[in-house]
Amino acid sequence: MTCFRQGGAPTFRADSQRSIYELPFLTPCAAGKAAACMLRVAAIAFLLAASLPIAAQTQTPSPYSGTPIAVPATFEAENFDRGGEGVAYHDNVKGNAGGQYRTSEDVDIIVSSDSLGGGYVVNNFETGEWLIYTIQVLTPGIYSIELRVSNSNWSPPPRFHVEIDGVDVTGSITVPSTGSWSTFQWVGRQGVPLGAGRHLLKIAADQQYFNLNSVRVTAPQSAQGHELMPANVDGWQAFTPRTQSAPGVAVSNGSTSYALNIDGLGVPNVYGGWRTRITGLQGGNYYRFRARAGPFNIASLRESVTIILRWSGSLGDGVMPDYVWDFRRQADGTILFDRVIQAPSGTTAVDVELVLQWSPSGKVAFDALSFTAIAPPPARKVRVAAIYYRPSGASSGYESVRQAARYAEQVASSYRPDIIVLGEMLNVIGAPGTLDSKAETIPGPSTDIVAQVARTYRVNIAFGMLESIGTLLYNTALLLDRNGQITGKYHKVQLPLSEASAGIAPGNSVPVFDADFGKVALLICHDTSFQEPAREAALQGAELLLVPIWGGRPALVHARAVENGIYLAASGYGYASEVVSPLGAVLASVTIDGGPQVAVADIDLSQRFPETWLGDGRDISNKERRVEPYQFRVP
Repeated sequence: MTCFRQGGAPTFRADSQRSIYELPFLTPCAAGKAAACMLRVAAIAFLLAASLPIAAQTQTPSPYSGTPIAVPATFEAENFDRGGEGVAYHDNVKGNAGGQYRTSEDVDIIVSSDSLGGGYVVNNFETGEWLIYTIQVLTPGIYSIELRVSNSNWSPPPRFHVEIDGVDVTGSITVPSTGSWSTFQWVGRQGVPLGAGRHLLKIAADQQYFNLNSVRVTAPQSAQGHELMPANVDGWQAFTPRTQSAPGVAVSNGSTSYALNIDGLGVPNVYGGWRTRITGLQGGNYYRFRARAGPFNIASLRESVTIILRWSGSLGDGVMPDYVWDFRRQADGTILFDRVIQAPSGTTAVDVELVLQWSPSGKVAFDALSFTAIAPPPARKVRVAAIYYRPSGASSGYESVRQAARYAEQVASSYRPDIIVLGEMLNVIGAPGTLDSKAETIPGPSTDIVAQVARTYRVNIAFGMLESIGTLLYNTALLLDRNGQITGKYHKVQLPLSEASAGIAPGNSVPVFDADFGKVALLICHDTSFQEPAREAALQGAELLLVPIWGGRPALVHARAVENGIYLAASGYGYASEVVSPLGAVLASVTIDGGPQVAVADIDLSQRFPETWLGDGRDISNKERRVEPYQFRVP
C-alpha cells in the first residue's frame, strides 16, 4: 500500500494480485498537520485492508498437520495444505462431492478402495485442478516423485505434472489405464533434483479424469548412473511436424523393456517418431545417451535414423540441438548409439526425439534406451608438433630422412609431444637422383631411422616418403606409434600432374587409424585441394588430419578442417607448418623460409565447438551430409 499525491490531494493505493484500490482523501493534508494526516492514512489503510477480498490479501498455504512433510516420505493425497480455494488447491466445482474427510473444503474426497489402503482418495481429478503440499527436504539429491493413481480406461488418457516452487519438474505424465477406478498403481518421474529445505510441491491435472490416493518422494539416489529415461512407454509421445509426413508408430517388447517402432508407410517425405522430455538436468553437467536401433530396408542409416537432443531451460540465444549420430554395427544387424555429451549452460530439461527420416519403405525399432548423469569425462589432451624442416644437400634420399629425423629428435626432447608431423616425400626432397633410385620399400632404412626416434622419445610420428611396391611407386604417408611400429599407411589419392606424369601411382582409399590418443587420418598435400579425401576420413570418425604437404593454399587446407569439424596438423616446405582448430583458427604456425621450426599446440579432442545458430560442425558434417543425391560420375 502506498500514499502519493494526485492533483494536490494525497491518494491511498492498495495493491493486490487482482485489483488496485484507490481512495482519495476528501481534503488535502494541511501543512503543519502531518501527524493528523498520517493518522488518517493509517485509519483508512486499516479499513481498506479489512474490506479487501481475501484473494487480494497476501496468503500462502500452510502444512495440513502444522509442520511440513519431511521427505523422503509417502503421504496421503487428502492431506493437502490448508489455505482454501486458490491458495492450497483449486477445484473446478464448489463443495466436496465425495462428502468424506475434509467436508468443508471444495476437494472431492471418497473412501479409499486401494489394496494398499490409505484411508481416503481424491476423486475425479479434473483438467486444471491442483493440490499443494508443503514439504521439507532433509537431504539434497536426485529424487523420484510418484503418484498412486487409478484410471478406468478414460479417453483421452489423463495426464498430470508436478511442480516444485512453481517450476514444472516432471513434464506431463500419462496415467495409464489401471483396469478400474479401484485399482491403483504408481506413476511418476525419476531424476528430479531437490535442494534441502522447505518447498511447495504442486500436483496439477493436465487432462481429466483420474483418482489420486497418495504421493511418494523416494530417497535420494546418486546423480551419477541414475536412469532418467522413462521406465515405460507412457513417458513417450508420438510426434510429427506435419500430418502429411507422419510415419506409423507402434510399441512392442524390447530386449530389456519396451521397443518404440517407426514405419515409413510409403510416405515420400516421412519425418517423425517418438519424443520424451527428461527434466531435472543441470547445465554444464555430463550425460550419457545409449540406444539400440533395429533398421529394416533403410538405404542410408546415417541419414534416416535420427536421434536429436533438444535442450531447454535458461539458454542463451542460438543454442542448437545436438545429434546422437555415431553408431556401431552389431552382428545381428542392429546398431548401437552411445554418446557422452555436456548439457549447455542453463539447461534444465531435454526432449529426446527418435526419428525415421526420408525413408518411405524403411522401418526402425528403438530399444535399450538409456539417459544417465555421469562424472565429467577426462580431457583428451594431445600435444601436436607440426615440424617445418626442409632437408638439403643430402647425398641420398635416406640422408634426407636422417636429417629430418635428427631435428625431430630435438623437437621430441624439447617439447615432449604426443604426435609429430614431418614433411612430404622426405626421401626425395634435398637429394639427387631419380625417383626410382630414391624410392624404398616399407619397412626399410628410412622407416627404421624414424622408428628409432619414436621409440626413444615415446612419440607418435607421421611423415611422407616415396615407396616402391614391385614396379609401382607411391607417394606414401606413414604413422608410427610410440614403439616405432607402423600402425598406418596411406597412398596419396589426389595426384597433381607433376606426380602423375612422373609415373607415380595413385591410391584408391582413405583409411582411418587408431592412435593411442584418438582416431587419425593421413592426407598428403594435393589431397587438401579436394573435399572428398578429408570427408572420407571424417565420415569414418577421424578426429585429427595429419598432412605432410609440399605446398598448398591455406584457405583450402583450413576449409578441410572447418567443413568436417576436426583438427588438422600440416608439415610443409613451401607451406607454413601449422595446427588448425575445427573452426579454422590457426593454433600454432611458423614462418616459411625461417629455418627449422616447429608449431606446437595442445589440443583437446573431447572439446566441442558449437556455433551460435549453427551447432557443432562435426555433428553437422557427419549427420546432415547427404550421399544418395550425389550420383553423377565423371565419364
